Amino acid sequence: MNEPLAKVTDEMLPENKACEICGHILTKKIHPEEEDLKEFIRALLGDRPFVKKYSLYNGQYNLTYKTLISSEASRLSMFLTKILTDDKLTKIEKRENVVKIKLLFYLESINGVFISSPEEESLELLLKRYAKDFESDSENAISIYVKTLIQFLFLQKLLIEEGYDANFWKGAGLL
Repeated sequence: MNEPLAKVTDEMLPENKACEICGHILTKKIHPEEEDLKEFIRALLGDRPFVKKYSLYNGQYNLTYKTLISSEASRLSMFLTKILTDDKLTKIEKRENVVKIKLLFYLESINGVFISSPEEESLELLLKRYAKDFESDSENAISIYVKTLIQFLFLQKLLIEEGYDANFWKGAGLL
C-alpha cells in the first residue's frame, strides 16, 4: 500500500522548463554535495532548520539561507495565497511580491548582516519591510539574492527527495 516515492532523475526533467513565478530554468542538473547531505541530516535529526551558505564573486556576496520552521512555513503559505489570489495585481506584480516575501522568509544573512525572521502580521506591512530592508540594494544584487534563493529551494527539494534513497543515508554517514 505504501509505495516508495519515485526518485526524480535528470532524464525525467523536461527540456527548458521554466518556473512560472520567476522564469528560472528548472531543468538545470544539480546534485547535492556530500556536506549538504550531512548537514541536512544533522538539521533534520536536531530538529532545526537546514542552513546553507553561498559565497559568490570571490567572497563579495556571502549569502545564508535557511529552511523554515512549521509556523514560518504556514505564515508564508498564507501570504503567498493572498498574493496569488489578489485579482487587483497583474501577473508580474504577483511574481514580484512572491519573490519579495520568499526572500524575507528564507534569506538569513547578507555578508554577515543578520536578517530577522518576519513577524509582520499583514501583507502590506511585510512588503513595507521588504522595501525598507532592501531599499539600498541594487537591481543586480537583488537578482543575485533571487537566483541563489532558487538554487537553495531546489537543493532543499532534492535533499528531501534523496532521503528516500538508501545511498543518501550512506552519503550522510548514517549507514
